[in-house]
Amino acid sequence: MPRIILISLLVLLAPTLIYLAVAYIVKKGDDADGILSRAPLLTLFLLGFVMMIGGLAYFIELERKGTPGQTYYPPQFKDGVLTPGRSE
Repeated sequence: MPRIILISLLVLLAPTLIYLAVAYIVKKGDDADGILSRAPLLTLFLLGFVMMIGGLAYFIELERKGTPGQTYYPPQFKDGVLTPGRSE
């Protein structure tokens, strides 16, 4: 779970980080004052949010197993042995 949260936060911040890096490189570092104040932060945040939701939907779809109408039985311990989750 922490891995998914960290990846989601990275994807959320990626457009802003890329924008700031490119703006800093283009300004050659010395005239880079005020890059953050002139950045379109709302647009960058919304783009990151859309990317994050798209990525989460993609991973949810990848991890879904079974077909409609099947019953999912979660993992459980039986006689000290962990039986994996299954769909029947």
